[in-house]
Amino acid sequence: MSALAGRVAIITGGASGIGAATARLLAERGARVVIADIAEDAARAVAAEVGGHAFRLDVRDADAIEALADRVESEIGPSRIVVTCAGLVQAPLPPEDMPVELFDDITAVNQRGTWLTLRAFARHMLPRHEGEMVTISSVSYTHLRAHETEADL
Repeated sequence: MSALAGRVAIITGGASGIGAATARLLAERGARVVIADIAEDAARAVAAEVGGHAFRLDVRDADAIEALADRVESEIGPSRIVVTCAGLVQAPLPPEDMPVELFDDITAVNQRGTWLTLRAFARHMLPRHEGEMVTISSVSYTHLRAHETEADL
């Protein structure tokens, strides 16, 4: 039997990409998977594929994250694994070309959303003295300007 068998694993951003792949692997290894994503239909599709649960979640919303952590605990079981994969991908822009609103949105999802998620689920995990938290970020691609070469990076 797998060490993950029956453990509740929450994956933010689990409706696509690395998050969906993580959900599939955890489910394959026996975890009870919870997909939390702003893309509700895609989250439901992945959850149906892996026999898990799906919830719409905007990681910019602290109250929604707290409510999800409470709901998972009461309806599904003790959270044992949290994987944060929610993130916004944008073309790399030099600071002078990036609108402040875009920067704020990326920061709200990629950084603050990760912190809010870890904080909400830690409140349940710490009293039990058990659980794992994994944060994932990625660079989807590298864009070189016409005058740059890989040696310039």
